[in-house]
Amino acid sequence: EKGRSGEAATNVGAIRTAIDRYWFQNGTCPLITALDIDDPNTQVNRLYDYVVVDAGTTASTRMYTVTATRRGFAAYWVKWTQTDNNTGKLTRSANLGGPIS
Repeated sequence: EKGRSGEAATNVGAIRTAIDRYWFQNGTCPLITALDIDDPNTQVNRLYDYVVVDAGTTASTRMYTVTATRRGFAAYWVKWTQTDNNTGKLTRSANLGGPIS
């Protein structure tokens, strides 16, 4: 499962980059389907489901969460949270070795 979490980390990184690009151009947090990337949720043999949640935006802060949840194994997940000052944290479930800073 640790090796399979690489799929999630790669796709979450691509989604984050595309969200940042979209946000700078449009000023809002998009759905994955609005991004200029191949939607990883449409891949037939994917191991994870991906969700973007707008965690709130103020004049000085934008926050969103991209979550990848292991299909069929809800105990396995990779989550990235990023704010507008380019700080973020990648975490994994305890079953995948716990948090990564």
